[in-house]
Parts: sequence; C-alpha cells; structure tokens
Amino acid sequence: MAFGIDSVAHRACLESGGKTIAVLGTAIDEVYPRTNSSLAQEILSTGGAIISEYPPGRPGSKYNFALRNRIIAGLSDSTLVMEASSNSGSLITSDLAAQYGRNVYALPGNVDSLLSRGTNALIKEGAFALCDLSDVGLILKEVKKVYGEGDQLGELICETLASCPMALDKICEKTDEFEASEIAIKLSQMELDGVVSIDITGKYILSR
Repeated sequence: MAFGIDSVAHRACLESGGKTIAVLGTAIDEVYPRTNSSLAQEILSTGGAIISEYPPGRPGSKYNFALRNRIIAGLSDSTLVMEASSNSGSLITSDLAAQYGRNVYALPGNVDSLLSRGTNALIKEGAFALCDLSDVGLILKEVKKVYGEGDQLGELICETLASCPMALDKICEKTDEFEASEIAIKLSQMELDGVVSIDITGKYILSR
C-alpha cells in the first residue's frame, strides 16, 4: 500500500466492488504510509486481506519493499506494470512473475519519458503490450481455460508428484502438453486447496 500505483490499484478494486490483498513491506502492525490506515481498514472490512512476513514490532526497512515483490508476484495470476523507470522496483516484480510462469503486461509509453523506459523494455523482451482494455481478455481467457479443464491437469500433476517432490520446471517437463503458465496457475490453485505444498527445498509435494 505504498504511495502511487499501489494505493490507486487497491482503491480502484474496492470502488468496483472487488476484494484485494495488500502485501506490506513493514510489520503487520505498521501501515506505511500512515495516511493509508483508512485504506487498510476498508480492505479488511470488504473481505480482503493485509499480509506481511514480518512480525509485529519489527523495525521497517526500505529493502523490505523490494523483498515483498516476490510475494506479490507469487500471489498474482498476472502482473501489470503501468510505469517504470529503468531501475524501478516494479521490474523486480515482473521478472519474478515471469520466472514463476505468470504473464506480464506492460503499458507502452513515450520513448522520451523516463517513466516509460522500464515498461517499453519489458514489451521489447516479450511482455504483453496493454494497448486497449480488451487486451486484458487475453489473460482472462487463459485463466478460464485452466479452470475449465476440470481435473485433467490436476490429476496429471498428482501422478507426476506421486513418485517424488519436484520443482516447477521439472513438473513442466513432465506435463509438457500444457503451457508453463497453465501449470503454474493450477499449482497455485492446488496449493490453496491444500492438495500440494512446497517443501523447504522449494519443491512441490503432495499434501494428501
């Protein structure tokens, strides 16, 4: 819930009747900036969540905001970068999202703008260019495709993990008839459902 697009995105979600999750770069009992305390309360009161990996009372650090990006990327089906300079922290999030098999969107901008250098570079490297609101449908179609396949992919993942724990890239190799992004989304769903979990080595294992 930092200044800028973080706060704007949360408020826009709430105004449209949605639920949102805020990942703090501070301890759970310290909302930063403090002016967003009311936003935090509204997120909670509408069924959203405020999460942090830091215990109450732990002093904040500017480096924590970059570290939290891996959580944001992991929780999201896709990542959209609206503005980014060449050294923006948003590029860390988008890079992690790509590593996790998520789709990355970027809003193209003027080549003379410093705040568009990062987004334009992402598009050059293969991110989806968000030129129209209908472009969002590309990823929505993919998500519906995954969830609409019933248990076919889930059963295949379970069969793959039955022999031993396995990292995401190895699971993708074993289930190569599906796209990596589809597999990553399905694994996230299965993790939320308690079917799979991640062990201390970062590999997926069957939970039941």
